[in-house]
Amino acid sequence: MSGTPTAFPGTTNLGATPRVLGNWFGQLSSQNEVLSEFAGPSTIMAGSLWPIFGGNLGSQNAPPKFDFELIWCDAISPCKDLPDTNQNISYDIRANDLPHNITHLNNSQVGIIKSTALNALRTAFSSYNVTVATGRQGTNTAYIIGDQPAIACGGTEGNNVAVSRIYYPGNMSQAQYAVNITNGNPSNTLLQAIGEGIGNNAAHEIAHQLKNRFSSKVVGGFGLDDTSIDTYNSGSCDGSNASWVFTGIGTDTNKTPIHWEQGNADVSLMNILGKKQN
Repeated sequence: MSGTPTAFPGTTNLGATPRVLGNWFGQLSSQNEVLSEFAGPSTIMAGSLWPIFGGNLGSQNAPPKFDFELIWCDAISPCKDLPDTNQNISYDIRANDLPHNITHLNNSQVGIIKSTALNALRTAFSSYNVTVATGRQGTNTAYIIGDQPAIACGGTEGNNVAVSRIYYPGNMSQAQYAVNITNGNPSNTLLQAIGEGIGNNAAHEIAHQLKNRFSSKVVGGFGLDDTSIDTYNSGSCDGSNASWVFTGIGTDTNKTPIHWEQGNADVSLMNILGKKQN
C-alpha cells in the first residue's frame, strides 16, 4: 500500500487503529508524527501493519506484512489477552545445584535478559522480510510466561498460527547447563544465555506457527524438531547437549553461529517471508 503522508497536528495515537477506509493512525516516532493516508477506494479495512513502522516515508513503502513480537508476561504487564490463565514471570534464577538457592534479579539484570532475547530473535530472521520487536501483539507472537508445564522451553499448541508460549523457568534452568554455571550466580554470561535461549526458542516456535498457516509453502516439514546440529529448527533445548540454543554458537570446530538448516527450513522461510529488502 502507498500514499502521501500529511502532517497531523493532534496527539499521536500509540495504537494502530483504522479511522476510515484507507486511513491509519500508526505508532509514530517524534520525528515523523504524521497521519498516513493511503490511496483508495477500499472496500475492506486496511490489513497492513503499522504503515510507518518499518516503512519508508520518502518512497512511501509499507512495512513487511510479517511482524514477529515478544511479549513478557509479568506483574507489571500481565498477559490478560492470552486465551487462558498464565503465570507471571518471577525474574529470578533458581540454582540447579543443591540446595537450589534462589537469586532475585534487579532491573538491570532483567534488562540484559530482555535485550539479548530480542537481539537473538532479530538475528534468527535477519535474512527475511519481517520486522521483529517487543511489546505488542504482532502477526506472530511469542509470550514469555512463568509457567513450566513440562520439561520444555516453549510450545505452540495444536495448529495455532499466531501465538506460542516460551517458558522462562525452563530456559533459565537449561541455560545454566549450557554455560556450566549451575550454582545460580547471575553473571552476565548466564543472563545472556537465558536471553539467548528465550529468543532462539521463540524463533523455533514462530516457525511452528508459520508451518501451521502456510503448509503449501513448507518444504520437508520445515525440518522442525529434527536431530540437526547447531540449528534453530532442531528439536532439543537440552542445555547439556544443545548448548547452541543458549550461546548462539555451534559446537563444531569452526564455532558456526546458530542457523536455519539450509535445506528445508531456509527454503520454507524464504517461500513464506521473502528475502530481506535492503
